[in-house]
Amino acid sequence: IPDAVRVAARRFPDAEALADGDERWSFAGLEAAMRASVRSVLAMGVRPGDRVALWAPNSARWIIAALGILGAGGILVPVNTRFKGQEAAYVLEKSGATALFVVTDFLDTDYVGMLRAAAPGSAVLRPGRTVVVSGPAGPPLVSWAEFLAAGSTVQAAEADAAIDAVRGDTVSDLMFTSGTTGHPKGVCLTHAQSLRAHGWYAKLMDFRLGDRYLIIPPFFHTFGYKAGWMACVVHGVTIIPQAVFDVDDVVRRIETERVSILLGPPTVFQA
Repeated sequence: IPDAVRVAARRFPDAEALADGDERWSFAGLEAAMRASVRSVLAMGVRPGDRVALWAPNSARWIIAALGILGAGGILVPVNTRFKGQEAAYVLEKSGATALFVVTDFLDTDYVGMLRAAAPGSAVLRPGRTVVVSGPAGPPLVSWAEFLAAGSTVQAAEADAAIDAVRGDTVSDLMFTSGTTGHPKGVCLTHAQSLRAHGWYAKLMDFRLGDRYLIIPPFFHTFGYKAGWMACVVHGVTIIPQAVFDVDDVVRRIETERVSILLGPPTVFQA
């Protein structure tokens, strides 16, 4: 998946890859952001096969953090933003996650507080193991700026070597099922599986260079992640993350961002 970003940066370097509010990245810029993130993830001590959880709403930083984890050879564990502390703690323990990316400013929800209450001994709560993607971050939490700054201690060549070492059959993610009939189960996916399935799916859906996709399905779900921003990278489509489904905001952004792709469950279109 990280190599797909590098290929996109060569194929369409100046095309807009990612638009999140006032922040914009070309595909070349997204590759640079990914390499910086890989350096920072390596600086955290993450090594190939380590599980790293991501508990946050759709945003550009979700993507950049995910690419950093994947590029370092880590296994990404997306966590549902509607989970309560006990539910998240189960996924973190079951997956063997040793680090966590989280937000502290989403929908008045104290994710870190919920996790501390449910699992005070969680490995991700050790100092330096929880990075705050967005919102206030005091010790022992690591702010996004501190996370990026730490990457300067890792050589760019080391990050490139880590990305080169990721193979098609490398496990990319542990995607947990909904758990409607029991505890959620972690499903292992590889980089090649993901790219083959969703690269082809997006081609059937007629994704084209220059399209602009407002992604409402959550990134913690395959719909928003694999069939969402990852498929956009493969086909040169602009990624426009939508953190919360608000009809008025979606309609406004369809106009202002010149959205040409909008996918989602029937409830989105009914609303």
